[in-house]
Order: sequence, then C-alpha cells, then structure tokens
Amino acid sequence: DVGFDGLNDVDETRFFADYLTRAAQVVNPQALTAIQDDPSADNYVFFRGEQYDNEQRNILERYKYFKNPQGNSATPQQSNVPYPTAESNLPNVEDINRDNTLSTNESYYQYRVSLRPQEMVVGQNHITDKVLGQGMTADGETIDVHWYQFKIPIRNPDAVIGGIQDFTSIRFMRIYLRGFSDSIICRFARLDLIRGEWRKYLFDLRSPGEYLADDGSGSTLFDIGAVNIEENGTKVPVNYVVPPGIDRVIDVANPQLRRLNEQALVLKVCDLEDGDARAAYRNTNFDVRSYKNLRMFVHAEALNDQILNDGDVSVFIRLGRDYNENYYEYEIPLKVTLPGRYQGAQDHPDLRKVWPLENDININFESFTNLKLERNLENAPVNQRYEKKDGNVNLAIVGNPQLSDVTAIVIGVRNPKKQGIDDPDDGLAKCAEIWVNELRLTDFDKNNGWATTGRLAAKLADFGDITLAGNMSTPGFGSIEKKISERQRETIRSYDLSGNFRMGKLLPENWNLNIPMFLGISEGFIDPQFHPNDPDLLFRDVINSYEAEGRGDTAAVIRSMVQDYTKRRSINFANVRKEKGKGATKSHFYDIENFALTLSYNETYMRNINTEYNVTHLYRGAIAYAFNTTPTNYKPFSKIQAINKNKYLKLISDFNFSLMPSRISVITNVDRLFNAIQIRNTFPSADYKIPETFNKNFVMMRNYELRHDISKSLKFDYTANNTARILEPYGRIDTDEKRDSLKQSIYTLGTNTLFSQAANINYTLPLNKFPLTDWITVSARLGSTYDWMRAPFATDSIGNTIKNSWSEQVNGQLNFVSLYNKVPYLKKVNQKVQKKGAQRAGAAKPPPPRPTTTPTDTTKKKEKEGFTIFEQTARLIMTVKNASLTYTENQGTILPGYNDSPYLLGMNRDFSNPGLGFVFGQQDPNFARTAADRGMLEQVSVQNVPYSTTRSTNFNGRANLEPIRDLRVELNMTRNFAQSNSEFFRWNDSIQDF
Repeated sequence: DVGFDGLNDVDETRFFADYLTRAAQVVNPQALTAIQDDPSADNYVFFRGEQYDNEQRNILERYKYFKNPQGNSATPQQSNVPYPTAESNLPNVEDINRDNTLSTNESYYQYRVSLRPQEMVVGQNHITDKVLGQGMTADGETIDVHWYQFKIPIRNPDAVIGGIQDFTSIRFMRIYLRGFSDSIICRFARLDLIRGEWRKYLFDLRSPGEYLADDGSGSTLFDIGAVNIEENGTKVPVNYVVPPGIDRVIDVANPQLRRLNEQALVLKVCDLEDGDARAAYRNTNFDVRSYKNLRMFVHAEALNDQILNDGDVSVFIRLGRDYNENYYEYEIPLKVTLPGRYQGAQDHPDLRKVWPLENDININFESFTNLKLERNLENAPVNQRYEKKDGNVNLAIVGNPQLSDVTAIVIGVRNPKKQGIDDPDDGLAKCAEIWVNELRLTDFDKNNGWATTGRLAAKLADFGDITLAGNMSTPGFGSIEKKISERQRETIRSYDLSGNFRMGKLLPENWNLNIPMFLGISEGFIDPQFHPNDPDLLFRDVINSYEAEGRGDTAAVIRSMVQDYTKRRSINFANVRKEKGKGATKSHFYDIENFALTLSYNETYMRNINTEYNVTHLYRGAIAYAFNTTPTNYKPFSKIQAINKNKYLKLISDFNFSLMPSRISVITNVDRLFNAIQIRNTFPSADYKIPETFNKNFVMMRNYELRHDISKSLKFDYTANNTARILEPYGRIDTDEKRDSLKQSIYTLGTNTLFSQAANINYTLPLNKFPLTDWITVSARLGSTYDWMRAPFATDSIGNTIKNSWSEQVNGQLNFVSLYNKVPYLKKVNQKVQKKGAQRAGAAKPPPPRPTTTPTDTTKKKEKEGFTIFEQTARLIMTVKNASLTYTENQGTILPGYNDSPYLLGMNRDFSNPGLGFVFGQQDPNFARTAADRGMLEQVSVQNVPYSTTRSTNFNGRANLEPIRDLRVELNMTRNFAQSNSEFFRWNDSIQDF
C-alpha cells in the first residue's frame, strides 16, 4: 500500500537522499523533520484521529492529506482504532479514465482568472455579479464575505495548447493555482457548465450584413444571465420582485408544497455605442396564428452607477424565420427603475415601479400583418427594412416572415441613434441592466367554425335514380379532442350529383336491350383561411386590400390561383347487352346475346396554388364474348341391356363423351390514361414557362378461356392472357403525324409486352366401374404454364424472357371399410359397430315404465350385449379404415434472351419457335443450347438474367387406424425434394458462340 512512486518511507529516504541533503541546507529544522518523515509527501492521514481532536483541527486541515495514496487502504487489523480508516480498498492508478492507455498528448483550451484583490471587479476578469454577505470568525468577530459569480466563455480561451480544434470531445477538466506566496482557501459554491436556451447574437445589429461582432475584445460588454426571487430578492441597487399578476408555481410533488423559484432573463450591457444594439436569440417552432397578442414584462436599471435616463435605451423583439432577413420587429423605449428596496407583495404599488407599465410589451399580431399588407401594396423592396411608427412603438418588417412558422425569437437592447441636432438624444454610450420576463401568448382566437352536410335522393320509377349530396365547413371546425392549432383552416364546399339510368326502357320492350348508364359530376372548392404564400395574412384581407385599391381583376386572379379546385365528370355504360327473349331456351355460339359491351369515360380537373392545372382523362372500353352451355353427353352403350345387367361391364355401359366445350370466352379490354400537369410559375415576373408534363398509359388486354368436359372423368381447360401497349407519341396528340402514328399502333393491336397461358387435364381412373376396385379412387392432373415477358423498351437488345412449367399430380383414396364390407361376416360386424355408435351418439331415451305384474317367464335369458371374441378379432383385422396418397412433381425452366414474340398459342408467326413442347410444359435440361443452335437467342454478352431449371417432388401419405373402440390413430408421412440449377448462358464475342 504505497504511493505512485512504489516506495515506502524508508525507501524514499534512500532514493531521495540527495534531495534531503540539499533541503537540509535551505529549510528550518521543523520543516526538515516533516520532509524527512515523508520525502514524497504522499502519506495518507484519515480525517478522524486523537491528534486532530486534541489540536482541534478544522475541516480543511483534517482533509488536507486524505487524498494521498500511500497507506490509504488499511485493513481493520492494521488500524488501532475501532472504526474503519481506509479511503478505498482499490489500488490507486494514474490512469484517470482507466482505459489502460498511456497518453502524453497535451491538447486543451486554457482560461485564466486572476484572484488578485484589485482585479476582483464586476464587469472585468469574467466577473458578472458580486454578493456581499457577513460571516463570523472563531473569536466572534463579524467580517464581510464576498461571493463572486464568474462566467467564463468557453469559446474565447486565453490560450490553445496542442492541436485541439473544437468542443466535440472534451473529456477532462482541471484547475490549478499558481503565483501564491501564502496559503489561501478558495470556496466554490457551485461549479457548473451553463447551457442556456438563450444565446448571444454574435452578428452586427447596426447595419445589414453578416460579419462577426467584436463582442469579446471590443469596448461594449454584453452578458446574458438570470435573476430570480430566491437568490436576488435582496439584490442591490434594485431587488428582484415577481411581476404583477404572476403567482409562483407550487411544487405539488413536494410534501411541503413549496413554491418553485421564479426568474427572469437578464441582458447586461455596458458601453453600448450610440445606434448599436446587443441581443439574445432562441430557436423555436411556433404557430401563433391562433392567438391575438404577445406580451412580456420588461425592467430597466442603470449599471455600475452610470447615469441612465428614461428613453436612453430601448428593448426590441424580433419574430420570424431567421434573425436578420425574415422577421417582424417591435421596439419600445424603456422607463428606468431608480435604485431602492421594493416590496414584493402582489397588491403593492412597488411592483409597477420595478416592472413599469410603460415597459410592458404588448404586440398585437394584427399590427404585423397590416404592416406587411401596406408594404406589399406599396411594392416596397422586400429585402429592405420597412418601418412604421405607432405612438412610441416602432414596427418594422424585413423579408417575408410568417406567424405560422416562427423559428427564431430575438430579444435585444438598443441605444437609439441620435437622428440630428434637434434630437434630444445625447449620443453617448450607455450601460444598463434589462430584465425580461413572462414572454407569453394571450387572447385565443375564439372565432368558431361550423359544418353541414345534406343528401337528396330521387327515384324515377324503374327508369333510374338521382342522388345529390353536398357539404360545407368553415375555419375553426374540428372534433372536440383537437387543439385550436389543429382545427380546420379553410372553407370547404363541395357537391356531388350522380344518376343511374336504365336506357333500355326508352326503347321497345321486345328489343330486350339492357343499357345501364351512369352519369356523375362533382365539384370541390377549398378556400384557405390564410394566404398560402403569406400564411400569416388572412386570405380575405389580401383580397379586400386589392379590391379597396380598385384592382378587382388582380383580386380575381389571386382568388383563382389560391383556391384549391377539383372537378370530376364521368359517364359509363357497363355490360350493355341484349337479353334473351321470351321462349328462347336454347343457346347457340353465334347468338348476339353472348356479346357484352362496356364503355366509360372519366375526367378529373384540379388546380391549386402550385399547379396551374392537372387534367386526367381515363378511357375504358371492353368487348366480351362468353358462350356457356351444358353440352350433350353421349353414352353409346347405355341402352344395351346385356351390358347394363352385367356389373363387370359397367365400364362399357358408362362410357360417355361430349363433342362441344362447356365454355368459350374472349374478352378484349382497352384502357387509356392521359394525364397532363402544368406546374404554376410562382414568379410572375419571370418569362420562363415551366414545361408541361405528361403521364400516358394505353394498353390492350385480351383474355381467352376454353373449358371442355370431354367426358365425365376427363376434363380439359385452357386460359391465355395477352397484354399489349399502344405506343403514343410524346405530348398531346395535336398534329396529323401524331394522329397517324397512334392509329397505326391501334391497327396493329399494339406491341405485346406480356403473354401467359395455362392448360390443365384432369382424369379420374374408372376403378369404381369394377366391383373388385370400387373401393379405390385415383385421379390424375397434368398442368402446364407458359409465360413470355418483353424486355424493357430501354434495353430491348437483351431479348425477352420465356419460362414454362410442368406439373403432375396423382391423388389416391383407399376406403378399406368398403373393401371389408365385401365379406359378409365383416360387413355384419361393421353394421353392429355403426349401430352401437349411433346409439351412443343419439339422445338418451327415458326407460320404459315398469309392468304392474311380475313376468311369468323367468327362465328366458337376457340377450348378451357387446362383441364376441371372433368379432373383436375381426375388428382388429379391420384396424385400417382409410388411407390417402398424394404425389406431386413440378418442373420449370426460365430462359432469357429470346428474340421472338408470341402470335398464336405462344408460338411465333411461322409456328417454329419456341416449340409446342416448350409452350406446353416440356422440360429439357439442354434447352438453352437447343435454342441457341436454332437461332432463338439474342447474341449479347451483357445478359445478366440466368438460365435456370427447377424440379421438386412432394409425397404425402395419411392413414386412419382404429384398432379398438374409442382409440383412433392417424399416421402421416411427408417427403419433399427440390433441386435447382442456374447458369449464365450468354454470347461470347471471343469464341463467337454461347
């Protein structure tokens, strides 16, 4: 347990022998003895001890050696007192941050504070305040005690040591004293880092421009601080009192219900030159449009016994989006409070002496908005300061501030500049201390809003119906849980008129035409409460100001620009068709009733402050052909009696087939979207017109479907979908060349972009036609898919992508109960089991009434219940009740780079590629090489889509067992297998092959 030098006192005497020899020549014997006892001066002494008690040492002397490391971890056995004397049980280390790294870099900021009595002056040497108190000495004498408040600006160091550049990684702080010839005691009441929400504004407030003010080394001294009731209630020359009408908040979490401290922001300025100003700022994010006024208490007093008259300084406040380019400013001259001791009771007149009524800031936000309107009507430069005097208040505006987005607040002190020889201002520098308190918003905007809605419906017999709906709501309307600032800030009006009509009723009834028509029109108007470009100006005030100037046309243009307007119109005929007439029972594939027509048109027009117009036209048309029928099922052998009577020839007697498909469907859909947007030029003086933008989508989709039940056990279905894009010229179709180009694209049915088809065959094996196998059900399904996807138009040189799939599925169902029932004895056992099961499942019947007389036949034995041993054996043999098996196999191929397109059934025009086998699911692991040899692939070396093949199998088995009554067992078996292969099959220029 030694010090950092690793030596005890004996070793220190030997190691520092030369030092002790030289010390003996310059110090007195008493000091020499102390040095010889502890040459390293690192011995630990506990703050309690008999020697300290006898000498009546004070607290400072008792702790003088407490932080020394040698001997500071004494155990209870090493101590000769009954209490622990160790300072720590951990070893002392010189590694302060304990990161086990030896750092020898010296990199820090240095600040110097002089403690010489002649330099302990408020306003100098970083001293911002001085509190005079009294203390009592040990002999009962009263002495003056001074407490000084130091505020050291960390960004203005006296010296920078090393390569430190910023304050992002400050890890240590150290204080050292030097230059003393005698012992002193420094008491720190509090040592803090101060982070204030209000900061010094470091730019020049005298004239436009952003250049650093010489706040640190110039003649003007400026400081930001706080004054409060608990610490400054006895302050001189003017003590702090709570502003009138303000009650201190009670801390309800404290059992004593104590009052929280109440304080104000202090701006101290000295040697403020004529016309100059100093300010503090704070970043905020407020929307103050729901309030009418901003208020604040202000106090002013002379600083450092300087002469300060009423009106010598003024206070100003700026609100806006920044500090010097977009702000409103409100400035009033200040009345000075004379030195004195003032009472703090709420009803005492002294409150208004400390916080004069003339100093109260009461900003009516309407004065700011009126000032902006006046400037705009005069077409004054926006970037220059525009001022107006209202009594003793100076109002100013710069830029385009918004009360809806107050992100900066500046409060400052200004020494008004002498304007001329007749100005009573003395033009001298001033020193003042300003208090500002209770910056608050007052007077909620209590204008309420309302909303209404209505709906009218009229039915025109069986011809149709008409519906009219409308609604309106005004600013201030909102649900009860919303805040004032969250409620509606616009006037909303809208109506919607729609009708459904059966136009076929206007034609002769025997035509049997079904022509449903829908008509709709709606309009929506949104008038903002505030101007979108100036959100703190009421929109009606802006319009009224222009109309008052006789500029009604300008007002109308602004109203049209600002209004958010939406109009919708639509008309559509859905599923127009001819119905079958009375007595028409049979359907033919050529019947006109198989056709249906759909036409629709929708138009949407919108405009707002940012969009001159946004027009959308949506055209949709469809022609559908659907033939559904129940085809005749032929059974050529069903009427042969010899075959019908033989159950083993049931396969022949039930042989059937159908010649006609059950469904044929062809649907063609055409969808066209045309959207044009013109962004509004928000700078009318600019000649540049923003180009119109377009969004177009013209597609044609064809869907095919065929279903054919070849027989009751053999069914086939085929579906195909084709999507083509009608290519349109850019922009509006307003020239003959563009119209011809569009017509040509329509005539050729567009450019195919996607084709897909699927074919499936389902077959049920006729095992139920044979008596020996009718307990087995087996069905098989074969399916294939084929997809063709066009390459993107921008990179069509890489070729298209084709893929196919093939699936096989076999389902088997084994009903062993039906098999067992073919044996008469086993069938009897099963029937007995079913009978008893039904009895247990049925509701319990009440017992029959007892007979009134005793039965005469007492020898008849009761029939035995339950199963015999042979029946139990038979049930055990019939443990397996049913089983099912499912086997599925899926295969697929994806081939990129295909250079052709589908024409019919997925094949190209000459029906050569990619081959009927591929389009109907045939799998070939070498198909890529086959396609390359047949010239089906694009010869590009940048193909980044791999050629891939996949195969997967799935086998599921399930069996239900019932070995004994009430014991059922279900067995499940699953086997899955999957494999895939991917490779990049692309052209190689060096070998001229894939």
